[in-house]
Amino acid sequence: RRLQNLKKEDELDNIILSKLEDEKKEEEEKQRKKKEDLLKAGADFAMVSGSGSSVFTIDKDEKKILELRERLRDRNYFVRNSKILKSPT
Repeated sequence: RRLQNLKKEDELDNIILSKLEDEKKEEEEKQRKKKEDLLKAGADFAMVSGSGSSVFTIDKDEKKILELRERLRDRNYFVRNSKILKSPT
């Protein structure tokens, strides 16, 4: 019904774009909060990935990383550790 009642073609664009923009803003806010939580948990550095699908930190102190992992797991975050391998030179 809503589509049948549109008076201008661009009204449909506004409805669709508005919905997509709202969802994008919500997702950005969630990622911002995750980044803040990582910093509050003790990370010296936190960054949102380029695609925005994850938040990460890098640190040489493995003990600190393990402590961060446990703190964030307690907050029901999906957490994974990775090691950076040295390149052969």
